[in-house]
Amino acid sequence: MRFDCVFFLAIGLLIQEATGQCLPHDAPPPVCKNWVNTDNGHPVFMQHQFNCSRFWVCNPDLTDCLHECPKANADSNLFFDFTIDFDHGGPVCNWPWNVNCVFKPEICNKCEAWQECVECETCDDGWKCTPECKLDVHCDGDEYCDFEEGGEGNCIKGCRNGSDCGVNNSEDCGICENHVCNEPECCVDQDCHDGVCIDGTCQGCANDGDCTMTACSTCVNNECYNPHCCSDDDCASDHYCDNGECKEGCNEDSDCSKNGSCAVCGDDNQCTQPECCADNECTSNAACSVCQYDFTCTVPECCSDDDCSEDQYCDNTECKNGCNEDSDCSKFGSCAVCEADNQCSQPECCANADCTNAVCAMCQNDLTCTEPECCTDDDCSEDQYCDNTECKDGCNENSDCAKFGSCSVCGDDNQCTQPECCSDSECTNMSCAECQDDFTCSAPECCVDSDCPSDLPLCDANECVSGCRQDEDCDLWNGFCNGNYTVDGSTCFYCSFDSGHHIGSCDPGCSDNDNCQEPNPECDGRHHCIAEGTNSVLTAIEFATEDCVGCSETEEGGPMLHLVGEESLSGSPSCTTDSLDHEGQVDFGAGSEVTFEGEEDRDLLGTCYLSNLQNAVTEGTITWTGQGTLILKNGQVNFYWTDVNACPYTCCIASGLNSGEVNSFDRCFKNCGGASC
Repeated sequence: MRFDCVFFLAIGLLIQEATGQCLPHDAPPPVCKNWVNTDNGHPVFMQHQFNCSRFWVCNPDLTDCLHECPKANADSNLFFDFTIDFDHGGPVCNWPWNVNCVFKPEICNKCEAWQECVECETCDDGWKCTPECKLDVHCDGDEYCDFEEGGEGNCIKGCRNGSDCGVNNSEDCGICENHVCNEPECCVDQDCHDGVCIDGTCQGCANDGDCTMTACSTCVNNECYNPHCCSDDDCASDHYCDNGECKEGCNEDSDCSKNGSCAVCGDDNQCTQPECCADNECTSNAACSVCQYDFTCTVPECCSDDDCSEDQYCDNTECKNGCNEDSDCSKFGSCAVCEADNQCSQPECCANADCTNAVCAMCQNDLTCTEPECCTDDDCSEDQYCDNTECKDGCNENSDCAKFGSCSVCGDDNQCTQPECCSDSECTNMSCAECQDDFTCSAPECCVDSDCPSDLPLCDANECVSGCRQDEDCDLWNGFCNGNYTVDGSTCFYCSFDSGHHIGSCDPGCSDNDNCQEPNPECDGRHHCIAEGTNSVLTAIEFATEDCVGCSETEEGGPMLHLVGEESLSGSPSCTTDSLDHEGQVDFGAGSEVTFEGEEDRDLLGTCYLSNLQNAVTEGTITWTGQGTLILKNGQVNFYWTDVNACPYTCCIASGLNSGEVNSFDRCFKNCGGASC
């Protein structure tokens, strides 16, 4: 018997593995890398957390797969025998009475594959997962699992035997023995407060900071080197510090400050004194004498123009004939300039005011006056305009074209043009033609219905269209319906309008009861003639208003409903109302109640008029078309049927209805007892 089970499962596993038919996970799978020995390539099998017929397989490639044992009979499956591993012929599916396993509740899917789910009186859900661990990886990093050491499977504080560890050092260089970390004094240099880490102990120096005998002591080959001097201050006044040794003389210019402000240390390490250190020390030669790079004073010929003769100027401490800058030419005029040849010149003008040849003449950059042809349109002939001081044929702006007409304009080509029209009255091609923004007359297709041909008889927005405005526009509008509601077969038609449109289409069906006769005398919301009382149909919709915040009393608007009835063999019937609002009265003021029913509300009820919804409203939407927010009393809408024995239905909406928002009913229920939402 057991041989048969083993044979059956082996074939089943081969099929599943070949086609990838692992069952979907219904509990946490095992982490296969923690259980599979990749050296021997053997799979590992684990019991399922709560289903005795299922088991986990950890494949050699470390992937997991959930399997289920085959059927034992029509009502149950074989049990997975967890006592038989791969080396002993597993996996094996055995008879349930041969396996010590009990099905557990699905709440046990909270357990890991290696844990057992046991009953627990103190647990919230009555079950707990045990043990806490079986492997070290099931514990926190600073804990080990005692299970493999014969413990109960608890995580205990301590290191894991044989692993690298560390407590007091920056790196883990200790060895864990008996769950205690044995580590040396140091692992790396940074573990030592003084010195460096050598063979696990701190000794010598690690860096210059460890050497403090002098300010410039250094660490060389882990030993401190202490020089005789660190700076000149460590030597006598006539010595300098050179590479840690005091020597006679100077080492740098700062050693010579006692010999002068710019004394320098020469190549022979002796201080020298130059002729000057700054320009202010050169006072014997001239006011503009300067201290040169070799610390000698210059002897200039001049420092300013005053040091030269009247017809000369001072240029870089030398006297030269002519001018040096514009200010040298002030005696020749207010804007006389010093030319490139260092000679003063007098321009034609210095400012626009100096140009008197024309009112718009200007002083140019070359200090000459412009010679404009014109300054204004008046300076040009009658058929010209002034453009940037030049007279040109044509116009410059619309006002130049007034002599050509009331709305003549100056075109892009600077020529006056005459548009087709300036006002609507000048457009005579059609009674409703208008003068457009481009001063051309519009050409509408039609203004009134009489402008349209017989096949497109209606004028809508200046276009000829087919359709109807009222039932009387349709052929057979007053005919009796024959029960055939197709375009080719119907003997009655009505004008059908989409919401928001004033032009409709002639569709087959009755417009009112006048199109219906016995035995079907009533016209329902689908525009079909039905027998009176044949079906129980929707007869009334009732609203009670708690408040209407920000609503208009003059243009109230109303709710628009889409309703879905009870499902039947032919599907779920549905219908849609128009905006439910009685013209000339306030239906939805605070505290008001209103009912929409009967022939007088037929147009408002739309296809919901006498609609056969199977005496039920199962779902729907409601849209407030008015201004503000409508708050219904108890948040409900009530629906009534022609069958007085049929219970009314009530649909609930939890919040207020904001203008234009489509809201789905929260729930709809049969309301035989007059309950509220």
